[in-house]
Amino acid sequence: MSIKSNSFWSRVKLDDTLEILLNSLPGIQVFAKDLSGRFTFINNEALQSYGKNSEDEVIGKTDFDIFDGKLAENYVTSDREIFETQKAQTNITEMVPNRHRKVEWVVTNKIPLFDLDGKLMGLLGTCQNFNNSQKNLLPYLDILSGVEYIEKHYMESIDIAHYASLSHMSIRQFERKFKNTFMSSNNRLTIKVL
Repeated sequence: MSIKSNSFWSRVKLDDTLEILLNSLPGIQVFAKDLSGRFTFINNEALQSYGKNSEDEVIGKTDFDIFDGKLAENYVTSDREIFETQKAQTNITEMVPNRHRKVEWVVTNKIPLFDLDGKLMGLLGTCQNFNNSQKNLLPYLDILSGVEYIEKHYMESIDIAHYASLSHMSIRQFERKFKNTFMSSNNRLTIKVL
């Protein structure tokens, strides 16, 4: 069942807690723009990537205020297409400047935003850096054997020592890598089975 046809979502009140979620996505930039191309929202990851210190430097501004001419032109062209077709664009490969003002490759997704009457309001987008994706994957690959074993034997009793040995690591190394990979802040490794 899609969100659109789900009565649960028609009753959900979206408030400031949504912003907490959008600011808790490591390595993912989130932004929203109105029909004039002005930024109406930017998460912390995007703010840092744009090399800005506060939202005030971005909110209400356009791509041309933030980025170099050619890059801004590309973003505006892409946005305009979304506004005209009113359809999402996913897995767009493009270049964006980072906080060091160097250009890097990202994968961008954009969706049109509509008001409660179905009128187009703007768009919501995400960007994820290729290099960051690869860096985030490396710790996972180190513990892959142990993680795959957990996935296949999750109904059995938990034996961290066995998972660690499958990944050719000490228990301490495995726990550290597991917590870093899955962004866990627990002092001890705990694996919950639903």
